[in-house]
Amino acid sequence: MKRRLAIAIGLVCLCLAGWVACGFLPPPSIFFVDDIDGPNVVVTPWSHGPATSVGCGSGAQIDTKSAPRQPWLVTVTSAATGKVLRQDGFVFGDVEVLVRSGGSVFIGSPVASGGPAPLPGFQCPASP
Repeated sequence: MKRRLAIAIGLVCLCLAGWVACGFLPPPSIFFVDDIDGPNVVVTPWSHGPATSVGCGSGAQIDTKSAPRQPWLVTVTSAATGKVLRQDGFVFGDVEVLVRSGGSVFIGSPVASGGPAPLPGFQCPASP
């Protein structure tokens, strides 16, 4: 009896792993960009995905309903120069992109905090 139960559990695990690997599970529901105090950026959430502009001091939710299966190639570029600030090609699950001063970019699972608040008196530069 214990052997049958172990085999059944093993088969269920293999099936679930196959569904994930083959993209049968729906895309995650959360893809959020938060530009806390960094430069204006353009975020492309997956190859040939919608390019979303996000300005300093703002955020954007990206709709994942029409997203391809993961992993995704997430690309963050400077809106001013077109320079790639960060690119990550192995992104799974819910995603948050954090942009901080100096152009530092974090791509990963949603986090509780984006780090320290901007310095007192900080104001985002005016958009061109």
